[in-house]
Amino acid sequence: MPNPDPEVLLGLMGHPIGHSQSPRLMEGFAQAEHRSNMRYALWDLPAWPSSRLEWWESAGKPRGWNVTIPFKKSILPWLDAQTESAQAVGAVNTVAVMPDGSWPGHNTDADGFWEALREVSSLPATGRALLLGGGGAARAVHYALTSRGWTVETAVRRPREPWMGETVAWESLLQVDLSRFELVVNATPLGSPLAPNESPIINWQSGNCGIHLMDLVYTPSPTRLMQLAAQQGWSVQDGSGMLQQQAKKAWDFWKSSGVIPEI
Repeated sequence: MPNPDPEVLLGLMGHPIGHSQSPRLMEGFAQAEHRSNMRYALWDLPAWPSSRLEWWESAGKPRGWNVTIPFKKSILPWLDAQTESAQAVGAVNTVAVMPDGSWPGHNTDADGFWEALREVSSLPATGRALLLGGGGAARAVHYALTSRGWTVETAVRRPREPWMGETVAWESLLQVDLSRFELVVNATPLGSPLAPNESPIINWQSGNCGIHLMDLVYTPSPTRLMQLAAQQGWSVQDGSGMLQQQAKKAWDFWKSSGVIPEI
């Protein structure tokens, strides 16, 4: 039997996070490995802390934690190193505290998205995708797709950033011909608890029943966007699969980093 001591404190920082499924997932991984000494906390932070050390000590000196909106970029100056995926995405959702005191940051969103998308057997290996949104999650999706040969057009409200490649003005979505895409990904908060009854406005009449929609929102599900897409005959998928995959990859990162000891 594993030694219950010392406690391994992990957790999630972000705002708002009351709806997060991360505690359930991480506690599930711990139970599957008979790790009764792991505790997963929630740190709901209305504003970004001014001091790395003060926050870490006040949080109970966690060994590692996940980072969610709106802090996936805010965390970057606190880090001593970043993995290749974190550098490519420009955001971090997983932090480890190493024995030497250093804090490396990792991003599991891109691989988590791709692993979830692979569950859709009808999708081609490569194709064209319309990506809705320009935040940290969108950048992870963009990297996951383009690094595997997909062509991506990004619909954004904000000014264009270099990583976005070909862009579509948000106000022009109604003019976009959807028939040239095999995949549409919603990486905006529309449909989430922040905007539960809202949906991106797109030109449904130009689509066809061969399109697949992946909405990164996982609660509530189905979202308004998923309902509209299903009415058009699209295949639909919420973000729960991505959530589970990226969580498992975060867990594995902590294990490989020594944050979660071998048993």
